[in-house]
Amino acid sequence: MTDETQEHSIWSPSSSHRWRRCPGSINAERGLPDRVGVEAAEGTVFHDHAELALRLGIRPTDFKTGLMQSVSGHNVCYNDDMAMHMQGGLDFIHDILARFPDAILLVEQKVSIERWTGERGGKGTSDVCIIIPSIRQIIVFDWKYGMVPVSPIENDQATIYGLGCWETFASKYFDGDPTDIEVKLVIWQPRIPGGGGSWGTTMEALLAEGEIIKAQAEANRAPDAPRIAGTKQCLYCKASAKCATLAAFNLEQYSLRFEDIDDGIEWGIEPAEPDLSTWTVERRSYILLHWKTFKRWHDKLKEEAMLDYAKGDPVPFMKMVPGKAGHRFYRENTVKTVEKLLVDMLDDKAHEKKLITPAVAQTALGKKTYDQVIKPYVVVPEGKPILVPETDPRPPMKTMGMKFDDLFLDETDDE
Repeated sequence: MTDETQEHSIWSPSSSHRWRRCPGSINAERGLPDRVGVEAAEGTVFHDHAELALRLGIRPTDFKTGLMQSVSGHNVCYNDDMAMHMQGGLDFIHDILARFPDAILLVEQKVSIERWTGERGGKGTSDVCIIIPSIRQIIVFDWKYGMVPVSPIENDQATIYGLGCWETFASKYFDGDPTDIEVKLVIWQPRIPGGGGSWGTTMEALLAEGEIIKAQAEANRAPDAPRIAGTKQCLYCKASAKCATLAAFNLEQYSLRFEDIDDGIEWGIEPAEPDLSTWTVERRSYILLHWKTFKRWHDKLKEEAMLDYAKGDPVPFMKMVPGKAGHRFYRENTVKTVEKLLVDMLDDKAHEKKLITPAVAQTALGKKTYDQVIKPYVVVPEGKPILVPETDPRPPMKTMGMKFDDLFLDETDDE
């Protein structure tokens, strides 16, 4: 065991997808500031209200919407969309509690992960754990409000929460015996098709995985622990903008090397576009599936460059200029004055009245009433075709070739 003791674990479950795959990531991120994006701030607001809804036994529509709050430097408000997306997850949990009277519900509980991370006092905060002694089952439930699909299959974060739940709470209900205990890892990600789902395993399998996690956490402690780049571990790494391993990895995907960049700087030429005729279809799909990793790396490079420019540090070949102006708004404390002026000049044209959206209508009326009365008048445009991983649960669209096959099959059937 080490002597590290702190409120937030360095080897946290939420970052385990990184430190399990890149031994050098802990050292690389050490001392770097957290920069929380607006998406994460929205997720915090969603999580906070989900916790209250479960603890108080109330509906997500009972919370007041539109109240602005500051979260990690971002102004975020709880809204109707959050309420609508939360309801399904609450229904899932309440259904389990209704079917199993002996179920123990644990909401936003700190669980000990010290046994696997080796960090003294290491803890994580699990969104929801449900222990059902009568059927020897543990359910680890994790809310996800983001737009990057998260799979429950062998999910790193949920796995460690499951281990922590066993260590801290569940083992006593089963006399410390993990035999024949079913574990379900549930990711509830309502905003994006293909995200979330449920995956079943056993407590024995989870504990075996815990031994692997223990070795991976120990590997992070080596002063010269190597960095290993990849699409999953590098996506949100704080050190990504200055990681040569990631840079080489990304350049290699486009058949480029650092030497090509140096030559471009020396000769003043742009990088050559990759020769797609030499690419395999597998390589093309790899880039398409993981384009967000490459974009985020680019965004991090830009962010670092802008910070350097603001500090007066060198940013060769570039300068900072004002961007496109933002949306206009009335000065603070002048809205009533402007309203009076506009009403005097425009009369009733000074105000706009808009019908509430179908989503807001469903939240206000309830799903049953909405489906019976309003839904027949609602049009849902067909989504633009997109490419997704093969693991996505949605059925594939028919291609032109498949449609021709169906036509020939129909003709054969007629004969």
